[in-house]
Order: sequence, then structure tokens, then C-alpha cells
Amino acid sequence: MTQPITPKNTPHKTPTSKPAASTLHPRNPHQGRYDFDKLTKALPELAKHTITNPSGEATINFSDADAVLTLNKAL
Repeated sequence: MTQPITPKNTPHKTPTSKPAASTLHPRNPHQGRYDFDKLTKALPELAKHTITNPSGEATINFSDADAVLTLNKAL
């Protein structure tokens, strides 16, 4: 009779290396950073959600659902 598989006797494989970083499709028009100047011209409402990150680049707070929704509208 075979032993049932339980968490204690389940074989566990430890990854030997980190998975490769995900990359965007080569034809994706949003490679790199978003052009917030252009996006703000397309949808001025985006300006109220645009902030400057510590590197001095324009971005939004991606944990703010309203900011993300507005960015998607601009795109």
C-alpha cells in the first residue's frame, strides 16, 4: 500500500537560481518609462496624480487606485 502524500513527505524542489526578470513584448509601445508630459497633455486630470520620485523622474503612486485608473485613461 502506498503512503498518502502529505506536506511532510511531499518532495520539495528548491530553485537553484532566481527566475529571469520579466520583459515586455518587443512591440509594446510602453517600453521604459511613461512620458508623463505627453500623457498629461492628453489628459490634464493626470497632473493631480503625478509626483516626482527620489530620482527626480515623474511617476504616480501605483498603490493609489484612482491614480492608476487615471493613468490608464491617459494611455
